[in-house]
Amino acid sequence: MLFARTLARCPTDDLWELLREPGRSLDDVSSQAIVAELFDRQGIRALQISLESGEGEAKADRRGYLPQLFLEMLAKKDPWAAYAVFQQHRDRFYDSWAPLAREAFILASCGISAERTVEVAASVSRGISYSAKPDFPADYAFRSALEAPALATSENINLCRILLSGWVRRDPVTAVDWVVSRNALDRADSSNASELCIAGVEVGQSHSPARAAALERLSGLSEELRGWIGSSLADHADGKMDAALLDVAVAVGQRESYLTSVLLETRGFPALDASWSALPKEFREPVLDAALAKWSEEDPGPLATEARVHWKEMVRRGWAAGTTK
Repeated sequence: MLFARTLARCPTDDLWELLREPGRSLDDVSSQAIVAELFDRQGIRALQISLESGEGEAKADRRGYLPQLFLEMLAKKDPWAAYAVFQQHRDRFYDSWAPLAREAFILASCGISAERTVEVAASVSRGISYSAKPDFPADYAFRSALEAPALATSENINLCRILLSGWVRRDPVTAVDWVVSRNALDRADSSNASELCIAGVEVGQSHSPARAAALERLSGLSEELRGWIGSSLADHADGKMDAALLDVAVAVGQRESYLTSVLLETRGFPALDASWSALPKEFREPVLDAALAKWSEEDPGPLATEARVHWKEMVRRGWAAGTTK
């Protein structure tokens, strides 16, 4: 608090001199505070000054990433202003630099159009986090973006997954049909299996009136393709019986596999999640038996055998209570 008040009273030129002190690291807390204070005062001008004064002209420059710090701050506030500076000084930002700014550019482009997304993604040469949640406009052309050659790169794998997720939520039947068409040989491989899995999960979580029709589309796939979808569902459950994902599991003929895998995720839990109380009684013991058999096959040792006894008791207590943790 005292340091912040001191910075607030410090002239702007003096703050710049502090940053340029010999041996100062931009990674320490005080330097980060100075950078933030300068940006609060000068905004985009701080970024321009860092570029004009030669900070970071060489990759090995100890202040080499000062411009990227300002770029990321500006990208949070005004991504398109930051993008314009980024384009103007593209050679000053190495491909591994300013990842947060690059992600902000892509997310902003998703809010405009597919064409803008393809353009920006190709320009920034950097992937984004799969957890990113863009806001797509009503007329966003998902197919156009997903089929753009510029996005067919390893850097854009997560972006394509995000686009597909958004499309399935918006128009599940059309999106599922597109995914299925890419598996025209009725055979999943490593390049398209993830698309099937994403489609399955998103259909389950969709609130679209076309959800039932999309589930029917999934149920008509080959056994192998349905297996790919079913195997991915438990990865999104976190030990909870998700009714939406169970709908997908049933549609692709993977009910027991899904329930068994999710139930096994509760190993080590102090109590069964309350969501399991919704499982009809006639399915409970068969699923528990299947889970115990799978665990026993994976680890038949004496310690695991004892652990299975305690786990089985925990599961049955949860079901008997009706409500759990």
